[in-house]
Amino acid sequence: MESPGFSSESSYDPEIVMPIAIKPVTHFLLVPASQFIMNPDNTYLGSLTKSERASKVKRYLDKKHSRVYDKKVRYQSRKESADKRVRVCGRFVKQEVPSRSSTEDEISMACFKIDSDPAVDENSMAAL
Repeated sequence: MESPGFSSESSYDPEIVMPIAIKPVTHFLLVPASQFIMNPDNTYLGSLTKSERASKVKRYLDKKHSRVYDKKVRYQSRKESADKRVRVCGRFVKQEVPSRSSTEDEISMACFKIDSDPAVDENSMAAL
């Protein structure tokens, strides 16, 4: 049994809808260019008038210039608790009773391994 829409016959069946490739829209104005040439006083740029577009661009630039990129602490209590927590490589870790395998030197070496080149082996790091 053949799937709908595909047959060995070359007949056209109007009830079967086949998907077709649609070209993407590559332009924004759907008005013929001759209207713009005939009317040089046209104040439209795309779907906006020149004054509307200018006001929107001005608003965007005003907002852009008023943005603040400085670091600001919003909750002082959260900052204090974060400063008290133990970090390894800048990440929070659980504070455990130190065992013989987790010393500060090994932790700092682990951070060094993460940040360094993977081609460097442990013997060359021990020499540092």
